[in-house]
Amino acid sequence: MKFSIRTIVPTDFEVVNNLVTASYPKGASRAAMIERLRQWDNYNPQFEVVAQSSDNGQVIGHSLMIPVQVSGMGK
Repeated sequence: MKFSIRTIVPTDFEVVNNLVTASYPKGASRAAMIERLRQWDNYNPQFEVVAQSSDNGQVIGHSLMIPVQVSGMGK
């Protein structure tokens, strides 16, 4: 299967919600977490991407990267 990766757009949000909900045993809670992360002040849509099928344009995957700070390392 060929696919491309692109930055998410708001029209993808519902599709991603449905994809995540269907893909995991606790998908609804994961989808709700993604929605909460999008409301976070440090959310950057450039770091949220979808995989899109080259055959039919369907969204087939999702990734969301967020900045984190790890403290207490090396002490």
